[in-house]
Amino acid sequence: MKYILRMILPVIVILILVPYTDFQALGKVSLKGNVVPFKQLPDGWNTFIPSVTVSPDSSRICYLAKKGKKFAVVTDGKLGPRFDAIGKDSTVFSPDSKHIAYTARKGKKWYVIIDGKKEFKFNGISIPMFSPDSSRVAYVAMKKKKGKKKQVVVVDRKKGKKYDAILQKLKSPVFSPDSSRLAYIGLKGKKMVVVINGKEGKKYDDISRPKFSPDSSVLAYSAQKGDQWFMVVDGKEMSLYDKIVTYSFSSDSSRLIYIVQNKNEIFVVEKEKKGPPFEQIVISKFSPDSSHLAYITIQDKKIYMVIDGKKEPAYDDMNFMTYSLDSSHFVYSAQEGKEFFTIFDGNKRRLGDLLPIPFFSHDSKRLAYLVIQKSKWFIEVDGKKGKEYDQITSFTFSPNSKRFYYIARKDKKWLIVVDGKEGKAYDAISIPTFSPDSSHVAYLVMKKNIWFAVVDGVEDENWLFGGLNGGQMVFDSPNHLSFFGIMNQKGLKFVRINIEIKN
Repeated sequence: MKYILRMILPVIVILILVPYTDFQALGKVSLKGNVVPFKQLPDGWNTFIPSVTVSPDSSRICYLAKKGKKFAVVTDGKLGPRFDAIGKDSTVFSPDSKHIAYTARKGKKWYVIIDGKKEFKFNGISIPMFSPDSSRVAYVAMKKKKGKKKQVVVVDRKKGKKYDAILQKLKSPVFSPDSSRLAYIGLKGKKMVVVINGKEGKKYDDISRPKFSPDSSVLAYSAQKGDQWFMVVDGKEMSLYDKIVTYSFSSDSSRLIYIVQNKNEIFVVEKEKKGPPFEQIVISKFSPDSSHLAYITIQDKKIYMVIDGKKEPAYDDMNFMTYSLDSSHFVYSAQEGKEFFTIFDGNKRRLGDLLPIPFFSHDSKRLAYLVIQKSKWFIEVDGKKGKEYDQITSFTFSPNSKRFYYIARKDKKWLIVVDGKEGKAYDAISIPTFSPDSSHVAYLVMKKNIWFAVVDGVEDENWLFGGLNGGQMVFDSPNHLSFFGIMNQKGLKFVRINIEIKN
């Protein structure tokens, strides 16, 4: 399994690697880095840096290149077929990173290109989408005939029925989590229909975005007839209401709730049973094991937490509710007058001058809070207050829950705090990552507009002028990590930087 770090870096960057000769090791590890360049493009081809797309596992990259009036997608250094245009932001990797698709134009016709092969030609095409298991590709295409425009969904190289429009703004089409089903909304005149694996449902005046349950067994959406809205669950129409606000499944798919409005009242509905009415329901959340449901409500200018149907005491403000991963604990933040509290398993405690933000460890045994008090920020872990800073971000427990880190700003500089101990200050720091065994912490830092990697406080000797937007630092073993970059040596050159960690 690969552990990934997203790097917060500029979109357009240039990277230069030069030796750093005067650093001193800040920890017990030593680093050995090497640079692996990608194959250079043929003469005359120019790279368009902002187009770089990194695969989900950070093992591959693709980008656009241009020569004269022709464009091509370069994947892993290999130049693809030539086209008159490539669709903007249309290059996508499959979830397993093994496939790539994009849209391209030849003459006046557009195509979807999957792994270098053209599909059907159309007058217009949407950005292609892969199924969760990476085995299927779907997209919306437009055909114009005798001045009339029709749209179809193409999936697995098969064209669906023609519609006046496919409503993509509602995130349609959508694959089921197991990839076996595809649903989308088609417009027929002034009516809408949900289409599942090519089969139409009933016509309605309006339809919301379809949602599959996590186990893919159920499809739900809200629909409108006249002035009334109702849920449609696997084709069955539920009770009528003035409005369906939102709806969601529990993680085990056993529960479906929807928040509805009738006149001036809002309430939660589950299995056609109505919960208590309120003026507003702000947010709802199932516990990880799906056995509990909590939501924040507003009534008579007061805010309440409702847990499993029971209304908690009223507050002036409330936010940041979360369950432990084993679902045995629940915590949220609340304000009463000028005082701020946390309510942990029903126990109330004053903490800070703004709503504190709670964090549970992965094993559910540890609890941390991000607290702001007198304009200073600090982290409290296991009831122990940390040092105060001007700002704190990116708090994270390690995979084994025994360690933690966060990024802090102090005197206009940024530093990482690991297990309560400060690292060196820099101009900027990317979001760190733990190694899979939690023994190492790696991140990128910037000093005087130059970036370089740091592991356990030890600076790598390769200096960088940035990294790829959306690029990620990956631990593929506890003692080895890698990431992408760009060199500017006799033209732009993409590289992969590997770092070996020695204890």
